[in-house]
Amino acid sequence: MPGDRRGPLPGRAVQRLVHGHRDRRRNLADTDRYNLLPALADRLGLDTTDDRSLWRDRALVELNVAVLHSFDTAGVTITDHHTQSDRFLTHLAQEKRAGRCGPADWSWIMPPMSGSATGVFHRYYDEVELSPAYVLHDDAVARARGSGPAAEGGALPGGHRY
Repeated sequence: MPGDRRGPLPGRAVQRLVHGHRDRRRNLADTDRYNLLPALADRLGLDTTDDRSLWRDRALVELNVAVLHSFDTAGVTITDHHTQSDRFLTHLAQEKRAGRCGPADWSWIMPPMSGSATGVFHRYYDEVELSPAYVLHDDAVARARGSGPAAEGGALPGGHRY
């Protein structure tokens, strides 16, 4: 997704990077991805026959702990969702003191687990379109889907061809 070429990206782009670590855990846990929770629950001896046992929640916590431990053991920095939520609230306070709003999409900053146990949960956020920003361009979407001028051997801006 290209930027709109009007300068550095605002906090909106940063907020997605801030919680980028959640994707690694979700890739391992989501049912339409690696779906490791059933196997992990089995290895932990959890009862997976009854949803009321909360086996998915318990396995997800252990998976989260394992991912953090793995990064720590490898000497690679990764943050947990509680620490990152606190950092985001600090960022919002700094923006407010500077007279700026702190726009955020609640669904993007909410951690994939224990959301209500973090400070970012119990808040409303300004959803403001800032510029510059990453934006969708119809022709780029068409090229990515295999249609449009580039897919048909058409020229790109500047006369370049695929």
